[in-house]
Amino acid sequence: MTTKGPSVVCNLTNARNLVPPDTLLVPSEK
Repeated sequence: MTTKGPSVVCNLTNARNLVPPDTLLVPSEK
């Protein structure tokens, strides 16, 4: 992939799945 946009999205998605919601700055989807 030439653009790193999709990569960043994938990395953020993976990070959200690995780390607890409390660790993220964004509000949890609960």
